[in-house]
Amino acid sequence: MINAKVLTRLVLLLFGWWALTPFALAAADAIFINGQVYTVNSQQPWAEAVVVEGHKILYVGDSEQAIRHQSGGTRVIDLEGKMLLPGFIDSHFHPSTAALMLKLGVGMLELNSKEEFLQAVRQYVSENPDVKVVSGFGWSQRAFGLEGPSKEDLDEIVSDRPVLLIERGGHSAWANSRTLDFLNINKDTPDPLPGKHFYVRDAQGNPTGWLQEGAAFWLHLEPLGIGTKEEFRQALLEFLPQLPQVGITSVFDAGTSGLQEFALRALVELDKEGKLPIRYNASNKIITHDDAEQAVRRLERFQKEYSTELVRPMANKIINDGVAPDGGFTLMFEEPELTSIVTNIAVAGQDLMIHVTKDVTVHEALNAMERARAVAGNRKSRFVLTHVDSVRPGDFVRFSEIGVMASIQPRRLGFEWNHEMHEWYKSGPLAGERSRLKTFLDKGVRLTLSSDFPACPGGLSNCTPLQGIEAAHTRQNLGMPDAPVVPPADERLTVEQAIRGYTIDNAYQMRMENELGSIEPGKLADLVVLEENLFEIEKHGIHKVQVLLTMMNGKIVFDVLE
Repeated sequence: MINAKVLTRLVLLLFGWWALTPFALAAADAIFINGQVYTVNSQQPWAEAVVVEGHKILYVGDSEQAIRHQSGGTRVIDLEGKMLLPGFIDSHFHPSTAALMLKLGVGMLELNSKEEFLQAVRQYVSENPDVKVVSGFGWSQRAFGLEGPSKEDLDEIVSDRPVLLIERGGHSAWANSRTLDFLNINKDTPDPLPGKHFYVRDAQGNPTGWLQEGAAFWLHLEPLGIGTKEEFRQALLEFLPQLPQVGITSVFDAGTSGLQEFALRALVELDKEGKLPIRYNASNKIITHDDAEQAVRRLERFQKEYSTELVRPMANKIINDGVAPDGGFTLMFEEPELTSIVTNIAVAGQDLMIHVTKDVTVHEALNAMERARAVAGNRKSRFVLTHVDSVRPGDFVRFSEIGVMASIQPRRLGFEWNHEMHEWYKSGPLAGERSRLKTFLDKGVRLTLSSDFPACPGGLSNCTPLQGIEAAHTRQNLGMPDAPVVPPADERLTVEQAIRGYTIDNAYQMRMENELGSIEPGKLADLVVLEENLFEIEKHGIHKVQVLLTMMNGKIVFDVLE
């Protein structure tokens, strides 16, 4: 009779040998070999191969071991030295707004002058005589000066049907007289929030056709028939596939004012049909006092009703400073009210992003978050301040002390250098202190990078993560080594730091750092293949590097390698 111990050893030897053979390895769906794999994982920064099984990364290492996972149905992708990175994440984007706005009739995002805007309206009206409401997007406030756009200019082109054109930054709209009449906006109509969300008026108190800030126009889209669920569905079907083409696999939607539930319904429907090519982290946008009062309950409801595998309502977003008609800024919530709003959110354990551009609004937001942390008694909520163009020197360290991330849009540092922007950086009490990316990192602050698209001049191809990486690294016009450096020159990020800002640190903002943002076994397979290694090419050429393949959730969603 065989001794039990001997039998056990024989079994272990047999199965130990079998485990070393290719037949014991899990069969892969995709294998990337012979690449320059930058993992954004400090424990294994570089590799040459990645194995994907289902939605997840199975193996990261050398090509010889990776290929042993091949089976009859495996796609083997020989990278031939090309670069493989974690999929890019944009931590401040407006995908649903962008999709809808870009599908509206009059496109003006790439135009710059008043006459160009009006000519675009003329052409659209001429070509679409049966459209009941003329909608459009992309005009720039700078083209009109302090007086802003007027209803009379639009009335000369079309007066028999409503016209509503949304400004490219999403802070105002331009309407003709027919629109104002339809919405019952006249001399006697009270402003939604006087001095903050309002209808610009002439000396006699009559609305000029310039509707300032969100509550003055976003809520009017639904009565005009703009932004139905079906419109969002069609717009998203057309727009979202463009994101993997520039390497984006995940986004944080920083708000779809007034129409966010229509967008969420469309997104959930698309995900259930298997038609979402990205991960979609949504927010509940707060622009009015009523929004603030309902914030916690509304986000809880969104999470209950609109959560799927790829759609996640996961944070609140507050707009706390806007653009005033005179080019200054408007404070939306005074500090005591802001503190109350933030405290309610923190007590509920919900995440929060606040839009702040000026040093005073940054300072007050930090005060509110600090007090909210004290009342909540924990750091469960993840807090983000976005834009943060100007920060008082003493406030940088407070980000780290309070536990607040900074979400910044570096792409604008790479736009063509012009006199106006140069003067802006040189002037004011914080001259030479703006967009201090490196200082945040030096003070221990988690820096997340983003585009704020479509509030980014030009189309999506002009606001990509690769362009953001180059701009953060050079602080110069893209592709122009002799261009002036946006001051301070010592605020440039390294390529490694900029990549982190579009990968693992953004994953942290999404509460997905254990699932995304780096290439490690067990993490979700969100990957992007680039034609060149960003660490090896000339730094002013980063923005030109082509995305060749994008994988999201283990599925190839963009591919020019085949």
